[in-house]
Amino acid sequence: MKCQKCGKYEANTHITKIANGVKNEIYLCNHCAENANHSPELESIFKSNFDNFFESFWKSPNLGFIQSGSLRVCDNCKSTISDIQNSGKLGCSQCYKTFSDLLLRPLKDIHGNNTHLGKAPKRLYADINKTNKIETLKQELSRAVEEQNFEEAARLRDRIREMEV
Repeated sequence: MKCQKCGKYEANTHITKIANGVKNEIYLCNHCAENANHSPELESIFKSNFDNFFESFWKSPNLGFIQSGSLRVCDNCKSTISDIQNSGKLGCSQCYKTFSDLLLRPLKDIHGNNTHLGKAPKRLYADINKTNKIETLKQELSRAVEEQNFEEAARLRDRIREMEV
């Protein structure tokens, strides 16, 4: 198949855009695909759909997460919760910490959870499993201490220390 933009070369890149249930596909050659990364028309197609989605979500009257008169400001980017609601975007990564109590419910509504439960790169599975195991052991340690089972608590403490190294 020839490139749908230039029509000169063989297409080897496939871009699919689905917006409002309408699927649009375009096949590009290497040259046109490279230029598409900087193409305002392709950027605007993808950007506008996500912007509108998040903007409409944050402005949903059902959220009720904005406290009127909230004067909290992100120290890093100077965004307020009203700025986030109006733009549909967080100003920076620090905004997650600054407004975490206000963002937890809306983010859970968007993603279905507040922690990542999906796929991860294979090279990270070992780290993720190790972190989860340590967290489980810490919970068991707390229970052992509450039950005054100090021998079990010492064993769990040692096991956690081994894993954290």
